[in-house]
Amino acid sequence: MIVERWLYFLPDHGVSVCRRCGHGIRPDRGIARHLRSLHKDLSRQDRKALIEHCAILSLAEPDTVLIPAPDSAAIQGLTVFNGLACTACDYTCVSEKAMHKHCKLQHEWVKTGVKRKCRHSLPVMDVIILLSLQCANKIKED
Repeated sequence: MIVERWLYFLPDHGVSVCRRCGHGIRPDRGIARHLRSLHKDLSRQDRKALIEHCAILSLAEPDTVLIPAPDSAAIQGLTVFNGLACTACDYTCVSEKAMHKHCKLQHEWVKTGVKRKCRHSLPVMDVIILLSLQCANKIKED
């Protein structure tokens, strides 16, 4: 059946996930928008079946989905990514750019001295430590 090939539903989280790309599906018109913009090769008939299926699910709004603790077990069916964690709060992400933005907006982190570029050759753990120290240093100064 088309639904099993394209989607899986995580009832404990109220989230439906696209099997092809791993994106979570937003409630209401989210599935239609997702399929139209990212999966143009899908037939109109199959797209309609997927939209109808999502309409009967109890999908949660993204800001109401409970995010598991960073040390919790992986959720069956979701891809696990290496990422970054802020030690000043529970924020996690997969990109250095997002972590820099977080530190700047949430912890008032500012770069001082010579403009530094992120060193992508660093192992993820080293980047976590560097970014966490940078955020923590700003917090301690306040």
